[in-house]
Amino acid sequence: MSIMIGDFRYSDGFGGVENTDTGLIALIAFAVFFLWIEGISYLRLIPNIAIYIYYVMIITKTVLPFILFNVIVILAFAHTMFILLTESKNIKTKDSTYSGTATNPLNGQEFNVEMKADFDPTDRNDNPFSYFPMAMVATYFWLNGDFVQRDSFDFWAVEVFSLIASVLLVTILQNMLIAFMGGVYEEAATKGRQALLRFRANQIANYEALYHIHFPPIERDPKYIYYIGQSKNFEKMV
Repeated sequence: MSIMIGDFRYSDGFGGVENTDTGLIALIAFAVFFLWIEGISYLRLIPNIAIYIYYVMIITKTVLPFILFNVIVILAFAHTMFILLTESKNIKTKDSTYSGTATNPLNGQEFNVEMKADFDPTDRNDNPFSYFPMAMVATYFWLNGDFVQRDSFDFWAVEVFSLIASVLLVTILQNMLIAFMGGVYEEAATKGRQALLRFRANQIANYEALYHIHFPPIERDPKYIYYIGQSKNFEKMV
């Protein structure tokens, strides 16, 4: 905060800042993100929106073990591809060439142009599997069908691991998650309504715990309070 105040000017604010600290910008971005999360959490006071917030919380808590299992599988493939392609000097790469024609606007003369991609297997931008953190990110994008290694390397082992990953990650685990989410949503619908009622009851209890000055006479509390619920919920409580 002191760094930001030192660069502030009353005339143009932060307009005179020429060099910015990327780390400070990243911290501000995370701060804004968490402020938005906190602001969204206050929407629980609105019942029609709060029910969906509890849906997300319950579904995330239920699906978390399956997501962790997916992360472990992704780490396994990322480590495998990192070992396979981190030293790829002796592995044949696919040369990408682009050809076309270019016209000189001054005299209309046409030129045949041919370009070849300059692929560096040791550069993390060309070969993400040469750097382990980038390998994990590249393996995650396999879920979207982005097998970047197949477009760069001409090696049978790359094709084999890409086939295994497409079957295990994309076909099996993704469809398992979709099928699993159907049953989780039905359970979240019931638990979400109960969580919303519990939250509102706590808010009422906190309000009633305060000391209030009542000018009109206070009505007596009811003798009995009735609650109607589902029988399966009572079985779980018992």
